[in-house]
Amino acid sequence: MHFRFIFLLLISGLSVPVFSTNDTWSVTPNTCIAESKGDTCGITIHIALKRHISGEHCLFLDGQKLKCYVQFPNELHHYLTLESTAILTLLNKAGLSIAEQKIVVQYIKNKRRRTRAPWSVF
Repeated sequence: MHFRFIFLLLISGLSVPVFSTNDTWSVTPNTCIAESKGDTCGITIHIALKRHISGEHCLFLDGQKLKCYVQFPNELHHYLTLESTAILTLLNKAGLSIAEQKIVVQYIKNKRRRTRAPWSVF
């Protein structure tokens, strides 16, 4: 009985579209390089939509609103300043997540290096 209801709901057009993150957009690059832990890194990301989305949408970085668009463009560039790994999210007007991308911060100097070899001849 439930299967008939679900089938009728799907063919009636009342279903809500569910977007997979990979199906909606591509964000490149997704890694930011900082000198050492505690430093900030700056990165210009390129966002390309893989499918058309209509209506007002907003970009968020770890829950903080970056920018809203009445009609989200098919391609755009956005500069980010990061201190740690963050999640870039695209939300629609209703506040539902359309797509997400993790932006990873990596460090060049992770550890302190030894100044001398651990062995000696003398």
